[in-house]
Amino acid sequence: MALQPGEKPVIIWFHDESIFFANDRRLIRWVGDYEQATPFKKGDGSTVMVADFVCAEFGWLKGKNGESARVIFRPGVNRDGYFTCDQVVKQLKNAVEIVEDSFPKYNHIFIYDNAPLHTKRPEDAITARQMPKKSVPEFPRPVLKKGKKIPATQMEPGKLPDGRAQSFYFSDNHPDYPGWFKGMAKILRERGLGHIAEKKAQCPDFRCEEGQTDCCCRRALFCQPDFESCNSTLEETARELGTQVVFLPKYHCKLNPIEQCWGYAKRKYCDMPETNRESLMKQYVVESVDSVPLESIRKFAAQTQRFVDAYFNDKSGPEAIEWATKTFRSLRQTPAHLTFDQI
Repeated sequence: MALQPGEKPVIIWFHDESIFFANDRRLIRWVGDYEQATPFKKGDGSTVMVADFVCAEFGWLKGKNGESARVIFRPGVNRDGYFTCDQVVKQLKNAVEIVEDSFPKYNHIFIYDNAPLHTKRPEDAITARQMPKKSVPEFPRPVLKKGKKIPATQMEPGKLPDGRAQSFYFSDNHPDYPGWFKGMAKILRERGLGHIAEKKAQCPDFRCEEGQTDCCCRRALFCQPDFESCNSTLEETARELGTQVVFLPKYHCKLNPIEQCWGYAKRKYCDMPETNRESLMKQYVVESVDSVPLESIRKFAAQTQRFVDAYFNDKSGPEAIEWATKTFRSLRQTPAHLTFDQI
């Protein structure tokens, strides 16, 4: 595929997190006559989480001086806590800084799975979820933390049909509702949708009939352009950094080659010696992840492209699996209309 003047090749970086367990070891092997059976350890043991990026061109994301955006994390209470959206954003910023410095001749796109951790919106993002129909003093509702009432962040303004900003809150000097949240009915009336404002707040369990856009107040707001176009925190961060984040469809891990990289790494990890020391466990995890060869990563990426090609040709899930695993007998073979240089 020829590039136009001024265009750069695109590198696609796939992101994911994976957890390694201390007691995850190979259970079946040949043993000598002198060995005796020993009981297996109960439970999975302590855990180590790895979050990283990989691409078919360069493998794991590493800068020209060896710098990496990889995160090694000990999830759990009384350990490192839990991986949050803020930490995902911080990792993306680190990754963008590395690729721009080490691979300036390329444009970079970062692919994430569709987990809530990744698709979380900013605290002030507009959403019709749980919106009351009538005006209320506070919305979103305050949060209780350790017995203390903490006010929630107010929503940012929306956009009226003519492009003007629409605040979802009455002014502080309003004679009847100073600073109150307007409610869905008032918001709809200000948008010229008063006929919908007279309808019920939402359909039972919010299961509206397929194709309906004005059956209830909540559905009508969900279908408004400014509500639909609200990006996640990760997408907004990428836009500010001059790059792009794309989310995979839900439950489609086969479209992410890093999943097979984790499988390769965990197979190596299962052969590592058992240990109760977390520092040594981390060392084994890092060695296992780094052991995935670039040739294998490219094979995994090629197989992923076959799934993408199958879906592009309107094949169903089972048909896509057959297309990717049976039609192409060799891992190095690509779909007929794709050259290997495009993988």
